Amino acid sequence: GYINTTGKFVIDPKFEAGGDFHEGLARVVESGLIGFIDQTGQLVVKPNYEQAQDFNQGLALVVNNGIYQYIDLNGNVIFTFGN
Repeated sequence: GYINTTGKFVIDPKFEAGGDFHEGLARVVESGLIGFIDQTGQLVVKPNYEQAQDFNQGLALVVNNGIYQYIDLNGNVIFTFGN
């Protein structure tokens, strides 16, 4: 979960793991796969990825089954490379 500066939960603990927010989204793990939530805790990018990096300049690198992709802040695939 995520807490504010007073220690109050602002996003309930419902994910296996969570990262810091970058460009308004944070990586979370659900059922062993990575997705992204917004600051209200809503999934913006479904957890479909084995690996993922944080967003930087509107893009994040994600990996699934040896396929590398850059996605935008809405989860749309911008570029694919790999197997």
